[in-house]
Amino acid sequence: MRGQMPIGLAFFDLPPASAFLLPPGGWRLDAGLAYENTHAVSKDLLRTFSDGQRHFLTQTDLEAIAAGSKGETAYLVDGENLRLGLSGAWGLGHGLEIGAELPLYVHTGGFFDGTIENYHEQFGFGDAGRGAFERDRWFVAYADADGTLYAEGPPSGIRPGDLSVVLRGTFYRSPQGSSAISGSFGVEFPTGSVDRIEGNGSLDGVAGVEASWKYRRSSLHIGGRLGIFGGWDALPDLDLQPRRTAFAVYEHRAGQVSGWFAQFLFERGLFPHRVEGDLGDLTIETALGYRRAVGTTGEFDAALLENLLPASNSPDVGVWLGWRWRPAIGS
Repeated sequence: MRGQMPIGLAFFDLPPASAFLLPPGGWRLDAGLAYENTHAVSKDLLRTFSDGQRHFLTQTDLEAIAAGSKGETAYLVDGENLRLGLSGAWGLGHGLEIGAELPLYVHTGGFFDGTIENYHEQFGFGDAGRGAFERDRWFVAYADADGTLYAEGPPSGIRPGDLSVVLRGTFYRSPQGSSAISGSFGVEFPTGSVDRIEGNGSLDGVAGVEASWKYRRSSLHIGGRLGIFGGWDALPDLDLQPRRTAFAVYEHRAGQVSGWFAQFLFERGLFPHRVEGDLGDLTIETALGYRRAVGTTGEFDAALLENLLPASNSPDVGVWLGWRWRPAIGS
């Protein structure tokens, strides 16, 4: 599962992957649905509205607060977003695989804000500034010295995002087939809408490396990615940073057809680091879930998604549902 921060969905991000590739002629189809609630706000913006009331952020307020803040930055990312990734892969030859993905997006103000606030209050957790703004609204608002992006109200309907193509190759595979190292290189094409925050309008590239180990009833996968972005038409003067990502995934078989998994995704935001601005800070997103084989060719999995750090560049909580159809399975 890739990082799900709404303001980062417009940019290419290779999800964690196994280093064991498809055999020649093998293929698979995947569908992965992530639905997440996000509330991220800059410190100066939150201080301005921390008077015990709920507020509606205007573009004038956003730009004024950014101009007066220490880092000349202000942002509010709020709402609930659904991303359905439709993908497939084909084994080209020994140790070589090609894949493609097209995401579909739905945006909404949501309905989880009240539940999350009550949960935080019940257990004494911080609310990250949720109480300062109206519930169940959709915002992607960012301002700094390089420009302003202000999108209020969820775009209607379901629309495709940027199409990506990934080529993967094996660097090493143990003679017993119990461990492997592979490399990945992908390109994302600007097919998604910039106005809907579903594409950046530019060609993006990501390179990565993966290592995997198989055990009797479990497997471990680790790796890293480096993403380079061609720019962002919504904020053409913004100094985007390369996105650095690392991951660790552990899977354990609990029975003949089922098991559980845990994913940890470590990521630096692609925004430049600002004083009191968190969109360039480290985040750790986790997925804890259950997987089950369906017949001889299908797999279903479900997971809870959660942010481990207080940094404001990660969704708060979400759910994942995935389906994989793999008629040909290599050793």
